[in-house]
Amino acid sequence: MPCEICKNFPNRTSQFEEVDFSVERHGTLYRCKACNSFFELVAEERSVRFTPIEELKKYYPKINTGRRD
Repeated sequence: MPCEICKNFPNRTSQFEEVDFSVERHGTLYRCKACNSFFELVAEERSVRFTPIEELKKYYPKINTGRRD
């Protein structure tokens, strides 16, 4: 469940970690350090998506492995 910090993205704060990107979705996956929610920012959209984790795993493989490289 997203917190108030997530809902204020992209406010400048160190509370967001970039996790992965997807060329197929034209998106970047972020994790909120405050509540650990994942959300994606898609290039063609004006706001973030709080997509279900099972769908995100299909497009962002670093969720499955925990890698942050």
